[in-house]
Amino acid sequence: MAALRASTAPGLFAGFDPARFPQTSLPALASVAAAYRVSASTGELFSVAVRDALFERGEDIADPDVLERLRGALDVPAPNACDEQRIASDTAKGTARGARGSPHYFLGEGSDFFCPLLDISHRGDQLEIRENAARFAEFIAAALGP
Repeated sequence: MAALRASTAPGLFAGFDPARFPQTSLPALASVAAAYRVSASTGELFSVAVRDALFERGEDIADPDVLERLRGALDVPAPNACDEQRIASDTAKGTARGARGSPHYFLGEGSDFFCPLLDISHRGDQLEIRENAARFAEFIAAALGP
């Protein structure tokens, strides 16, 4: 997070707490799927709330109490078996396609972009993150098509 703050977003990720980083994001993703069942806008709002909880408030987004509070704030129902199956299916599809993380965009004909705005690399045991405006422009052009 220090590398990300220093190189791209000095005012963000301020509350991130590595001690509270979840073992899995699957419970949060199932709640996101439940939020999208309500509406696309609720799904987007809930997704942002999950990111805020993790990166700005240092909360464990796998904690059932945290997720219940987030769902309650937006009137999102608890996830059901269909939501959990959707996440499992999406995860399997992403793995099969070679997804490296989030966001990873697949635009067809072998064109894919992992985190298109950033160059993320390791230098020894340090993570190096830099903005890559040219790569982002390439992504936008590919996404919008001819």
